[in-house]
Amino acid sequence: MSKNLSKKLTGSLLALGVAALSTVTIYGCSGGSSSSKSTITGQPVDINGVTAFRQEVPPQNELDRIFFPGHTNIWDINPDFTLCTGGDTQIQRDTMYLLVNGYPFPYDQKYSELTFLTPVFDTEDGVVTASAWDNDPIDGNYSAYLNIYNDARLYQVVDLSAAAAPMTLTWSDRVFNFSSELNSSAVYKVTIRDPKDLSLLEIIYPHEVESETSPTLSNHSVDLSSYAGSSIAISFEQRTSHHTYYSTAIDNVSLLDTQSQQYILNGGFESGDLAAWNTYTSGEPMNYLSGERIIDGIAVTRTFYTYPGSYWARWADTFKNMSASSRTINISYENILVLNNRGIIHKVTGTALDALAIWDSYGSRGDGGFAFGHTDTLDFTSDDALGAGNGDNNINVS
Repeated sequence: MSKNLSKKLTGSLLALGVAALSTVTIYGCSGGSSSSKSTITGQPVDINGVTAFRQEVPPQNELDRIFFPGHTNIWDINPDFTLCTGGDTQIQRDTMYLLVNGYPFPYDQKYSELTFLTPVFDTEDGVVTASAWDNDPIDGNYSAYLNIYNDARLYQVVDLSAAAAPMTLTWSDRVFNFSSELNSSAVYKVTIRDPKDLSLLEIIYPHEVESETSPTLSNHSVDLSSYAGSSIAISFEQRTSHHTYYSTAIDNVSLLDTQSQQYILNGGFESGDLAAWNTYTSGEPMNYLSGERIIDGIAVTRTFYTYPGSYWARWADTFKNMSASSRTINISYENILVLNNRGIIHKVTGTALDALAIWDSYGSRGDGGFAFGHTDTLDFTSDDALGAGNGDNNINVS
């Protein structure tokens, strides 16, 4: 799987800042040259990705809550490509709210309209599909938890060459099967796979009912006598995408034959880790393109991109004039990263593009930046001291 991680967040509109108003001229379709080129990077991939990502970053202060072991940040995109709140000190709802000539990018994107793009990440890149955790375990001190991804798997290869039928697999789980607005349906399942290539042999427990309620504890028992004499991979798998703190928990995994021989190692996860278990994903794209919307005669598309373990994300928006005549339009972004005119704003030196860096001088809401291909004017007022409130939350660009 080829990835270009050296270009993680460079070369496009990096936008997580205070309100910005941009005035631009877009040439008509039948004459003149375009004033902008596509900033979208990546190629379409045939993967139904998800649009909410927990990020493995350490807590930044005592208010940060843990979504998943080691994960205190989450990106969850709404149907208008704004960022949904993660709660507490997470970035607030409606960050990167886009308006064209005062008209908003509609809150009506459908999952079927999205195009997922390269790069595609896996566990080697930092995708954490499962982890042992002592937060509200099903039994004992630890349970295993599945993370929110397109294809999160936790599996163990079991050698049953000496096993004597009948054989019974038992386990406990607490399933949270839910996907937020801009996502396809959630699925949890337990499967038997070929240990050589992880190809599917059988789904022994399907769970495709979505619910917004709290996870419910269940106990399961499945006869695996037909696999006596072979080697198999027992795999717990989920596809889900949401911004809640809930995760599906698994515990008390056991496989006994007729002689009461135990074939599962660390089935209670009381080692505090995933010893004897393996994690896997078939691939997680974190870069996706919206469907096109016509706003006041301007064709607009939006992209969102991040990568595993990143503190940052990138929005890249493109605008195309659908008329034959040149037009001057106003583009504005509204955010809740910096409040009360306390933003420290400055130009980024040493960059090929006109770019601004923005950070909150008071509080813990976050930092951001804007990169522009060309500006005639770039007007902003930074706060002149930490928390003084003498700046301006509005940035004007033409």
